[in-house]
Amino acid sequence: EPEDHLCEAGHYCDGGPVQKQCEAGKYQDLAGQTSCKPCEKGYYCESGQTESTTHQCEAGYYCEGSNSKASQTPCSAGTYSAAVGASTPDTCQPCKEGYACPELHTTLPTVKCSAG
Repeated sequence: EPEDHLCEAGHYCDGGPVQKQCEAGKYQDLAGQTSCKPCEKGYYCESGQTESTTHQCEAGYYCEGSNSKASQTPCSAGTYSAAVGASTPDTCQPCKEGYACPELHTTLPTVKCSAG
């Protein structure tokens, strides 16, 4: 009698002859599934991942869900965020008075404005 072969966690099976690895931005924690789940907000998922909360979004960035890498969505110039695991652009705060935040993904305002 043939043995049943379930798709492994981190993969999905769509009826074809081989299991397929979940793409970056998605994960699957269960075996035998036909699709992968979007990565949780505040986290990013690499391909073949079996958990949604393995990699937190880095400071200076935010992950709104289905992110495939930590540096996918940076805080815009003029803002900063020291928060790890941020899930919305609201986490990026306006640069502090007396400082400039000229770069994307600034984690702390360190560039002092010159007098005048």
